[in-house]
Amino acid sequence: MAKCNLKFTVTVKGKIDDVLSKVKAAAKAHNVQFSGDAKKGSFSGEASGSYVVNGQDIAITVTDKPWLATDGMVKDAVQKFFAGL
Repeated sequence: MAKCNLKFTVTVKGKIDDVLSKVKAAAKAHNVQFSGDAKKGSFSGEASGSYVVNGQDIAITVTDKPWLATDGMVKDAVQKFFAGL
C-alpha cells in the first residue's frame, strides 16, 4: 500500500440508507471491511479511506492505495463502488 490523499465526491440517487446498504453488501462480496452509517464511515481493502455524507453527496477520502495504481484508477474503482455498481 502507498499513502495518498485522494479526495472526491460521489452524488447518489435514492435514499442514502439504501445506497449504503448496497455498498455494504458489495463490500462484503469483495472482501472489503466497511463500517459506518448514513453520516460517516470508513473502508479498507485494496484501497482504504473514509467517507462523510452530506445530503446526496458522499465526500470520499482515500488514504492508502496499491502502489502501482494511479489516482485515476483508484478514483474510478471507488466511485463505482459507492455508486452501487
